[in-house]
Amino acid sequence: MIETSLQQHEPVVLPARSFARMARSVAGYGVLLALMFISPLFVFVPTALFHCGIRSGRRAAWLALGVAAVLAGFLAFQTARAPGTTVAEAKMGLAYMLALFAAIGIPAMAVLPLVGRGAAFGRVLVTALLVSAVGLAA
Repeated sequence: MIETSLQQHEPVVLPARSFARMARSVAGYGVLLALMFISPLFVFVPTALFHCGIRSGRRAAWLALGVAAVLAGFLAFQTARAPGTTVAEAKMGLAYMLALFAAIGIPAMAVLPLVGRGAAFGRVLVTALLVSAVGLAA
């Protein structure tokens, strides 16, 4: 007869990721998020943040969002300084980038613990919408 049960009764501990691998991952997510923020792909930002947060932890997701904010802000600032750009257009571009972070990035990070715990979709959605409304109002 074939033995099909495992002889191990304790959970297996996954090996810890090295600092260099974690830093590379956060930098990669940051660049990916920055590219998403400056393109029409910003609707997928919460998905990337959820994946980063679940895979690497909340702190790494916050760092990736910070890297994305710096990179996207730098790109928006450089676009605002382009020749032929009026002051009103420059301010509008920077305000649009800030609104995207306030309406998409921050709410995604606010509901990351709920997603990690496997909360009901309705609860996650309502929480994200409320935080997003506050971000847009600000």
